[in-house]
Amino acid sequence: MPSAIENAEAALASVMTNTEMFAETITLYSQGDMDSPQSINADVSWADEEGSNSVRGDGRSSLNQDRGKSVRQTCTIEMPSSVSINENGRDIIKVTDPSGSEVYVNLHRRAGADPVSQTLVCVRTNEFFSQRGRRGG
Repeated sequence: MPSAIENAEAALASVMTNTEMFAETITLYSQGDMDSPQSINADVSWADEEGSNSVRGDGRSSLNQDRGKSVRQTCTIEMPSSVSINENGRDIIKVTDPSGSEVYVNLHRRAGADPVSQTLVCVRTNEFFSQRGRRGG
């Protein structure tokens, strides 16, 4: 017979992964292997303002006159702890961003875990390339 803690963990896991309530289906590509996708119900939260999330430098941009500008955005993903992840920076996850577009993020690190769920910090970098004209004639 399951203990009260096991029953509570099962109930929490059921609520957390219920896509009708708040979770979405994301796709994990372990080690960046695009031929082996794994669909997972998870909760994705995006930073509300620049520089406000768990990764230092989130929302900041860098500007290179020759290459253009890149802007970093972070999300946290809460998913079942039974899902195996690799913290080597190679896991890629397809999620829906705040605008409703599907985007790819890279796993940065695991921020925490318990018997039911784990929280991941993921990073997306948008690059905007400069359009420089030629000089001379």
